[in-house]
Amino acid sequence: MNKKNSLLTQIIVWGVVAFLLLSAFTVLLSRSASGFSGLSANSWDSLRTIQEESFPLESVNELEFDFSSMDITVYPTKEEDLTVKLLANRDLRPEELFVSSAENGKVLVKSRPHRSFFWMFSFGAFKRLEIHLPERYAESLNIETSSGNITLPETLALHSLALHLSSGNLSAGDIHTEEFALGLTSGNIRLDALNSARYEMRITSGDTEVGAVRGTGSIGSSSGNIRVGSVSGGAQDISTASGNIRLDGFTGHGEISTQSGNIRAEEALLTGDLDVRVTSGSASIALAKEAEANIEASVTSGDIDSDIPLSYDKQGRHATGQVGENPANTLFVRTTSGDVRISRAE
Repeated sequence: MNKKNSLLTQIIVWGVVAFLLLSAFTVLLSRSASGFSGLSANSWDSLRTIQEESFPLESVNELEFDFSSMDITVYPTKEEDLTVKLLANRDLRPEELFVSSAENGKVLVKSRPHRSFFWMFSFGAFKRLEIHLPERYAESLNIETSSGNITLPETLALHSLALHLSSGNLSAGDIHTEEFALGLTSGNIRLDALNSARYEMRITSGDTEVGAVRGTGSIGSSSGNIRVGSVSGGAQDISTASGNIRLDGFTGHGEISTQSGNIRAEEALLTGDLDVRVTSGSASIALAKEAEANIEASVTSGDIDSDIPLSYDKQGRHATGQVGENPANTLFVRTTSGDVRISRAE
């Protein structure tokens, strides 16, 4: 009898858990930042300001926004104070509003912690956070959202900018910072330009497209394509485990690699050694007309092709050469399974 009661209790518990998980999944779908066809169109159109707070920025050197599920948009303003607005398509309960604090030079705005499982039954709430940021503010800005998009203005100049998205897209114009950090679990990145003394981008799954990058840093992706209009500055580390890398211009040194995909770099000008590695895929490097470099190319399974005179070993798997009279830097291009193409840019 006890065994029967125990089994019945387990069935009830797992049934409740399954129901809660299904309810949570349904809510996440209903609140998806991208919406689902006509289901959410009217709701997004009917957003209105539910909560609004302003903060003076005298002696403030750090702004932090931390939300569990929210689209976040930053607007530049000529006002003196920071204004934060929470928009929704309906009235919100107190536990759905944000909380804030301002102390020790930091303004923190975040969503309230959920105190019970029953928050997930709040259907039909479509929300967006607006950050109206004074143009004169030039210190640190940190934004985190676990499910939602982040949209930045056409131009944003700060000392440091840190962004973290668990699931969502990032869209921005020209970013100017001393330090830039981006973490993205699932979503796409679209930036017009990034000018940062030090930068780091880490993407788990999604495509990255940047018009131009200037600075020293790294772009690393586990799964997704990387395309940059031009890269310049100091040492660069650009890599993806699965995806293609396309650089329309490259001035610098460092490493470019992909395990599964193709690499193509145009107008390459080396300021130090550059190591290009592909495990499964091809590599194509077009050196700028003014470039001077030693060249060392190797393939395990594939061909080496170049319009620059190279010396090949007997098997044709390794080739060396140089461009320029007295090159100080070396271009290494290596593929395990794929072809290598080295040329002069037209």
